[in-house]
Amino acid sequence: MSAVVFLDIVVFLDINDVDMVDVDQDEAYVLVIDVATGAADDTGEIAARLRVLREASAPM
Repeated sequence: MSAVVFLDIVVFLDINDVDMVDVDQDEAYVLVIDVATGAADDTGEIAARLRVLREASAPM
């Protein structure tokens, strides 16, 4: 997954009212690298990590 693909995901989620703009950029980078290198290749795992990113950035 490249940075462009990650942005595609963020835009798709935004269109569907899921805000990913304020996620931790360092953690997002780790996710992109893990997917790009094959360290994370299960869609369920990737989705779960995206959820964690989103929940961590949600206002308290």
